Amino acid sequence: MKQKLIIPTVAAGLFVGCVLGMIGTAVPSDKIRNVLWAVDSCGLILAAALFTPYCFKRGYDVVGAAAPVSLLRFYLVLLHFASLRGTR
Repeated sequence: MKQKLIIPTVAAGLFVGCVLGMIGTAVPSDKIRNVLWAVDSCGLILAAALFTPYCFKRGYDVVGAAAPVSLLRFYLVLLHFASLRGTR
């Protein structure tokens, strides 16, 4: 991916993740909340997956090492809500 596209894509993934996460918190329906949080996790996973190699390439090793931890956390949230899909 081109260097100029990485930062706007990361910003868009973080924005979508944050907005849908907050909206999902306020929604009373469990099904809609699960969908919003699943899409929220996908946006945050995309942002973390693109941001990690970008930071390592630029020499920001501490930030680059923290991004995979966030990636794993968002992936676990996505797996949790994907498993709840058929329970209700």
